[in-house]
Amino acid sequence: MYYFVINSYISAAVGFFGNILLLKILWTLNNKDFEIYRKILIHSAISDIIFSATIGITMNTMEPLKGNLVSWNLGIVNSLPNFWTIIFVVFHIQVYFLSLSNNVITFSYRYGILVRNYKFTNYEYLMFTGAVISWNLVGMILWCMSLVEITDVDREYVESILDPRMFLDLQGVYKKYLIFKVISVKGRIASMFTMITVGIIGMTVIYTTYRINKIMAIKKDRLSLKTQQINKQLTISMLLNVSVSMMLDVLPVGIILMAAYFGIQMYGYAHIFFFTFEYQPSLNLVISLIFVKPCRNEFLRLFGIKKNSVVILKSGTYPVTNMRI
Repeated sequence: MYYFVINSYISAAVGFFGNILLLKILWTLNNKDFEIYRKILIHSAISDIIFSATIGITMNTMEPLKGNLVSWNLGIVNSLPNFWTIIFVVFHIQVYFLSLSNNVITFSYRYGILVRNYKFTNYEYLMFTGAVISWNLVGMILWCMSLVEITDVDREYVESILDPRMFLDLQGVYKKYLIFKVISVKGRIASMFTMITVGIIGMTVIYTTYRINKIMAIKKDRLSLKTQQINKQLTISMLLNVSVSMMLDVLPVGIILMAAYFGIQMYGYAHIFFFTFEYQPSLNLVISLIFVKPCRNEFLRLFGIKKNSVVILKSGTYPVTNMRI
């Protein structure tokens, strides 16, 4: 638990402040070829900032137990009334899925520009974002409904099976926990809703990426080298974001859910999955800084690692402060 708390603080701080720095970098970039893609990265960075904040507040971890998910929280939510603890924990989980769902918006936005030659208006983009948020609010409500009121019988059953150390905080004091009843009707509906969400995201990413790559191959001779490079960089960045999220977060959560459904105990090993779960915002940040060249160049320039380019003209030498590619 000690290492989990330290991990939570580090991942929350890096994800929160790192993505704020990324927002600053994106705000300063004024490259014309990069302009239409900046909104995509800004959208993702804002989602990661919110998710990072919830990591530090909740510090949530779970264990499967015969049809249930037992949830502990080591963050400040543990000191709140039970109602607010539930709200914050479910909000934390659903913010992650909101961040993942944003790929539907960003991939569709890019698909519209490159394949349909149509750019969402600000109103359309806002409405699309609102629809995705509303969809995830439904998921949040469903998961809240799957929570059960813990009775003395439930408490006795859970604490007789799981390791007693799981119920103690860093000071050795008994800490409260929550129980999600995943095999109940409400729990099954919530789980099904989550699987549908992941399915929609996966199909959107696969279809739009296929169509974008196909159209880019056709338009290759008509596009500038800079545009081709930025498109390639953004494609790699976006696909890595989704792939890493699926492998480090969605897959482990799916394993925990299946273990709960089939009554398989994980003997504390489910905690390990939440170590990687918390680093998603930080990994997204690193991916953007490594694979999106305008972001990487601006980051290096910001810390004095890379100097501004210089152009020599007949009349003298002038710094080119806006050169990003």
